[in-house]
Amino acid sequence: MKTKIIYTALILSMLACKKTDEEKPEIVIDAPVTGAHFEPGDTFTLSGKITDNENLSQFKIDMHSGEGHVHKSSNGIFDFELIKDIEGTSYNLSEPIVISNDADTGLYHLIIEATDEEGNEANFIEIDLDIHNP
Repeated sequence: MKTKIIYTALILSMLACKKTDEEKPEIVIDAPVTGAHFEPGDTFTLSGKITDNENLSQFKIDMHSGEGHVHKSSNGIFDFELIKDIEGTSYNLSEPIVISNDADTGLYHLIIEATDEEGNEANFIEIDLDIHNP
């Protein structure tokens, strides 16, 4: 009986000492830069790098109107969302984003998020872009 208690205590102490990953992934964006201007119908590439000390899990890209989400013309509010599973400690981000031909002009927010395998969330990146007519 004493041996069983000792083994149980030993196993519990080993499990309690298991290290968990508490380090957040990091996102670095090379392009586009805040304040970049695009026109309806343009395509641009979101490029950068996502890294983690252990193992990445997923990233999300969300682009939406920053004008209070109110329709201000007969055109449409442009929205873009991409969620992608990734793995490894480093991911080179290179995602084309096509702005619809009928996109409303104005301010847009481009938001990039990432998580690692443990569920740690990176500090998200927000880039403000301008869509305007030529």
